[in-house]
Amino acid sequence: MDQEIIKKFFIFFFILITITVGSSLAWNIRKEYNFVQEMSNNEAKASHERDVLFRRWASMHGGAYVPITEQTPPNPLMSDIPDRDIVTPSGKKLTLMNPAYMNRQIYSMAEADGLLGHLTSLNPIRKENKADVWETNALQQCQRGNYEIKSMETVNGQNYLRVMYALNTEKDCISCHSKQGYKLGDILGGISIAVPIDKYRYISNNHIINVIKIHTIAYFILLLIIFIKYKIAVNEHE
Repeated sequence: MDQEIIKKFFIFFFILITITVGSSLAWNIRKEYNFVQEMSNNEAKASHERDVLFRRWASMHGGAYVPITEQTPPNPLMSDIPDRDIVTPSGKKLTLMNPAYMNRQIYSMAEADGLLGHLTSLNPIRKENKADVWETNALQQCQRGNYEIKSMETVNGQNYLRVMYALNTEKDCISCHSKQGYKLGDILGGISIAVPIDKYRYISNNHIINVIKIHTIAYFILLLIIFIKYKIAVNEHE
């Protein structure tokens, strides 16, 4: 084997190792980017499933009576319900909270952890439930049969995964929304959830830095081994 063949042989191994290490690095970086998407999706899904389960529980009991406070005043949309407000034998004033009212308070509490939740509709009764631009587009897609819409968005300078889950008209919705023409099973609106993703990106970026370091070290070690083997092979054939 002459030196030219030896040179070509080791060039082949150099290219092979470069492609292998480069491909491994690209795959691992891609995996970390997918980690951000996956964890954000899981958090949004868990939040939505919790909200739906809680909403059904509240609906099953016809709502719940809670003390009237500054944070929980009587719901004006339920003023037509005779026993919306009651007084206990001890004199404590209570008001009936429907599932939607409960969900709004839960979303307000969740904001402390950065998770944004919003009951919204293209035809809301409450002005606070009016859809923003992203939500409007998502709700329009829901009405066309897409029941879960998601995308990475920036909200108030923060990076979020925004997800819209279609909300069907259920039995407990009819009392408030039948006058709008909604029937059971219609798309009433949606539950909009925004999950902050920077916390996952921070973890992912640290993993990527470590992956780059490991691949770089491994690459140069392999190159050193090839170089030493090449020198030995050349010396043996001089």
